Amino acid sequence: MGEQTERLVVCGRGWERIECIEDRPRAGLGPLGGLNAALYLANCGGYDAVLCVPVDVLPVPRDLYELLGGDEPGVFETQYLIGFWPTFCAKPLDDFLRNGGRAVHDWLDLANARRVVEPVALTNINRPSDLKRKP
Repeated sequence: MGEQTERLVVCGRGWERIECIEDRPRAGLGPLGGLNAALYLANCGGYDAVLCVPVDVLPVPRDLYELLGGDEPGVFETQYLIGFWPTFCAKPLDDFLRNGGRAVHDWLDLANARRVVEPVALTNINRPSDLKRKP
């Protein structure tokens, strides 16, 4: 993933030898809290967008930016936590979470995120046995 981005961070938990940031506006908000933190960091750092991938989904397409990037948010159709988020989404997502929003699908609709068909089968890896499954 690092070869597709200028900066690599893990949101919401520590990870050895990788920069880690806390969820925003507080811990326990799930994937949207992590995305919000990443968008805030990107916005403050002068980046144009965030490319996000859950740490438990494989394989990450090597052309992820080309598949999802653009002027508007884009996510994969079924693995919709893999996404491209321009930093203009930072304030609307922060407002969504601070006003009690939690559902990822509600945020995708509010942000008018494009849905892109995955080019390969992606697998969630939550247990060692998942590594043996064929996608």
